[in-house]
Amino acid sequence: MWMWRIPDGTTKTFQSFGHSCATGRVMPDGHQAHRSLVTCLSCHNDNNIVLTGSTDCTAILYNTSSGKMLSQLQCKVLLPDDGMDPNDDSVETVGLSNVLAYAATGTLSGHLQIWDVPTQVCRQQCKHDSGIVKLSWHECQPLVYTCTLEGVVHLWDARTGDEERHWMGHEASILDMQVIKDGSTIVTASDDQTARVFTL
Repeated sequence: MWMWRIPDGTTKTFQSFGHSCATGRVMPDGHQAHRSLVTCLSCHNDNNIVLTGSTDCTAILYNTSSGKMLSQLQCKVLLPDDGMDPNDDSVETVGLSNVLAYAATGTLSGHLQIWDVPTQVCRQQCKHDSGIVKLSWHECQPLVYTCTLEGVVHLWDARTGDEERHWMGHEASILDMQVIKDGSTIVTASDDQTARVFTL
């Protein structure tokens, strides 16, 4: 991507990461939206909202049509018993629900937060015993799956914040998780060099 400086005509080249870039936008204030590295991104199924998470422990909602920032969600919720330096917390995973106007964020300190998108209010906070690696919304129910550094998969009701169920079996951190579209199966990959299939 090239940027031209007006009126003197000097240019600046922005390197890509191996793929072509069709468009770009400079933020209105000339700065980045996040103050730190972006770690995750989720797009809504109807393509109108994008949610990003960052190592600055914030998540940002964007309107895809205008490119404008809708809201910045403050996800830092360190408690005295978390045993973490507040500066070490980050948003590791984000997701947007297809069923309700909800967003979810998962942090390294183990907090799953359910956000009301229209009001940007945190509706639920669900505490895990270790950091959250990935979250995934159920396709047609208000349920959120999370996997953690302790090797456990959890299922949460986004309306109440209650844990509905959990699955164990890994001996190390889960690195990734995928919920099959019909909600019948979860596949996980772990640092214990195994992949597991959980039937729901």
